[in-house]
Amino acid sequence: MNGTPLSLTRTGLLAGAGLFLLTLAALPAPAQEKKAAAKPNLYYLKLAGPYADLPESGFDLTSLLGGGMDKPKGFFDLLSKLEECARDGKEGWVLVDLSSPSLSLNMAQLDELERVFGKIRAGGKKTAAWLTAAGTIQYQVACMCDKILMADMGLLDFKAPSMEVLFYKDVLNLLGIEAVAVRCGEFKGAVEPFVRSSMSAHLKAHYKAMLASINEDLVRRVSKARKLPWDKVRKLQARRVFRAPQALAAGLVDQLTSWNDALAAFKRSRPEDFHVKTLALKKKTLDFSNPFTLFAKLFSGPKKKKFRRDTLVVLQLSGTIVDGEKDQPGSIVAGPVARLVSRLEKNPKVKGVVVRINSPGGSATASERILLALKKLARTKPVVISMGSMAASGGYYITCIGSTIYAEPTTITGSIGVFGLLMNLRALVNRVGLHFEEVTLDDSASMESPFKEPSPEYLSFLKEFVDSTYDRFLSHVTLSRRIPRKRLLKIAGGRVWSGAQALGLGLVDRIGGVDAALADLAARAGLEKGKYDVVSLPTPRNPLSLLAEGLQAESLAEGLPGPVKAFLLGRRDAAATLLRMIRESLRGGSRPVPRVWALAPLGIRVR
Repeated sequence: MNGTPLSLTRTGLLAGAGLFLLTLAALPAPAQEKKAAAKPNLYYLKLAGPYADLPESGFDLTSLLGGGMDKPKGFFDLLSKLEECARDGKEGWVLVDLSSPSLSLNMAQLDELERVFGKIRAGGKKTAAWLTAAGTIQYQVACMCDKILMADMGLLDFKAPSMEVLFYKDVLNLLGIEAVAVRCGEFKGAVEPFVRSSMSAHLKAHYKAMLASINEDLVRRVSKARKLPWDKVRKLQARRVFRAPQALAAGLVDQLTSWNDALAAFKRSRPEDFHVKTLALKKKTLDFSNPFTLFAKLFSGPKKKKFRRDTLVVLQLSGTIVDGEKDQPGSIVAGPVARLVSRLEKNPKVKGVVVRINSPGGSATASERILLALKKLARTKPVVISMGSMAASGGYYITCIGSTIYAEPTTITGSIGVFGLLMNLRALVNRVGLHFEEVTLDDSASMESPFKEPSPEYLSFLKEFVDSTYDRFLSHVTLSRRIPRKRLLKIAGGRVWSGAQALGLGLVDRIGGVDAALADLAARAGLEKGKYDVVSLPTPRNPLSLLAEGLQAESLAEGLPGPVKAFLLGRRDAAATLLRMIRESLRGGSRPVPRVWALAPLGIRVR
């Protein structure tokens, strides 16, 4: 009896202790812990290297040899990461580190990025940028932020956009190659680099007007962000280069800090206790530790997307448009594109397609094939066109399907024109000691030979071919854009326009990017927000094919004189089509079936 109460007493004590512990656990956290939990977030984003709509197009061979393949990064992956930050419902700051000189964005991407920064601010967050030695692109991104910090020993190079167009005539003369061109329209700038040593006056004036239109978007962004009059911004652009104190005095930046990293500079400007979160894209690298895994990845094709519910597809068409049936990374090949479009047309889960175009054009026949496939798709499903940095010549040709066209103010578009180009290699083969003798029954047998001057009959045939293709191009534009032929001729002929100019001319419908095009498409398809997926196609090709393309330019240029080879390989993008033209002229010892081109000027750059 005496033992029982003692036992009950211990149990009661233990129960009481447990209750006491539970009570402690339920009490509010100490003030210090509450303060730590309430720390505002500081989202840190470092922008570096190139960003591409379709990342494969900027493949860097040196990064693969260095042990990984992480360049360029996906631009839309970046936008997606920032939009997640905008939607998280948490207050705080987003700090953008713009100290990397390798940052590369095209003008159209700047407009897409600016709209996402607007969503971040609308979500309750403030934004800041950190600059060290900044160029136009870094500064344009900084002007999307609420506050701009700059290193006190920094430099700002704030210049107006300019253009580069490569002229090949003297190089071709050095090689002993004569380019014979047949074209439609005096403004076809794609032909001038082959037949002139410098730009014609009327083409230079036309390009200058286009640059002025593009610059309006850059000046607008700075004027709005820095609260500076338009005229003052233009004067600052003309001055161009500023040391950090001068940039501060001119109102181009908000605050100078000692040279350090972005986080340290920001914390000095705002001595608060932040919870730092790094916003980083997933790196797509190759694992070299297991050779079997490596080779499996190298030789595997792109993974096919499976659509599990209603889906909107962003069809990425990036590169030069070429004929063919086999994929070439960095090119828009007619056969694979037409087959992919056909699959999208037949897939019941695909409810609409945004066709995103980044292309200077290319083969007119390949452009026609892609156009017909897109027209067929548009008859069965909603289709919207989104132009990126360039959708010109053949890149504009494939938009002529009667659908709504979105462009950015800085998009380069138009260049509605066609040309044919023949390479006369007679001087080249004579220079290396080769001589050709022909035995023919009549002159027609050798009329297409690349080792003699093209005959008047052959040039007449080619002119007829070019004229008929140009007439077809004009008919596509007239039908899809409802522009009378007489008015269209005044804005066609190879003339190149900015997106803002194209809007005024009726060549595009609206200013906006992929985000606006997707919203429009979802409305047309009758899809509710959150009840559909968005998928980007095609997926980047496998690394082995990218490696092959990286070596292609070297193989095409093999045997050329050293300075000429160095010049061409130094401008790979511009030289690729030129090298193909020369190679095709040599193939089989005779000129192939005549080809006509709907191609914007080779090597055109706006920077």
